[in-house]
Amino acid sequence: MAECISKNQWENYLNQLSKVFKDTPVEVEVAASGIFDKPEVEWLPILGISYDPKDNIVSILFENLDHIIEKPYEIKVEKDDSGIKEIDIVSEEDGTKTVLRFKTPVRL
Repeated sequence: MAECISKNQWENYLNQLSKVFKDTPVEVEVAASGIFDKPEVEWLPILGISYDPKDNIVSILFENLDHIIEKPYEIKVEKDDSGIKEIDIVSEEDGTKTVLRFKTPVRL
């Protein structure tokens, strides 16, 4: 089941989520024009995810890597009874879709 998160909730929602899934292994894929390339990140422990409304960016943080999504316009959370399986973030700037996939579902 997919749930769209309202833009006015992004900052708080992602901050809360970061507290829950810190150090959980994740995979990050980026699709341009609907085509996924190889994952940018493969099962690395995530340190956090945040939304900065001033600069209108989402930052996904790893130990030696930051993945930045400029001008996001949609954040969807894919979940089921076991928890959140992935977060999809679409950029208004170039239409790319970033998929943050959890190796093990997390609960908020």
